[in-house]
Amino acid sequence: MRKKCPNKKDNEQDCPCPFTECRRHGICCECLQYHRALGSRTACITGFRKGFSEGELEEIQEAEENDEED
Repeated sequence: MRKKCPNKKDNEQDCPCPFTECRRHGICCECLQYHRALGSRTACITGFRKGFSEGELEEIQEAEENDEED
């Protein structure tokens, strides 16, 4: 079992990802591992600030749902 991230609260304040309901939001190490496995980059790595297009949000949401089913 993994320990709780001691920095989650601080990380969430600076996280540019628009998916605040994501279980990895603010847990940088898990988020980076997840996106690397998908072959994608995180919002913080790309320098992205909130403002994904609707299509991008749908793709990310689908990936999240598929990941939760596994």
